[in-house]
Amino acid sequence: MQEPSSKSGRTYWAIIGVSALLMFSWMMTGNFFLTLAVLILGGLHLAREFPEAEAFIAADPLLLWLRRLSPLIVLGIFGIVLVSNWYR
Repeated sequence: MQEPSSKSGRTYWAIIGVSALLMFSWMMTGNFFLTLAVLILGGLHLAREFPEAEAFIAADPLLLWLRRLSPLIVLGIFGIVLVSNWYR
């Protein structure tokens, strides 16, 4: 049996990480649209493992900035949800 290369190993771990982030975001927000936003932002990070998708993202400055700011955006989404749940 052939062992996966380090590149494919990184791809598998990236997919597992995005899947874990999605499960956490669904459990935290319970909202389809907020989870979809986290999915899109996670997909921007996952695109680094796929050359065609990375070329598409690298050609658009807005997508590059969204990728750079995505950790802050995700933390902001979770913060807003926590505050809104606290006030209910």
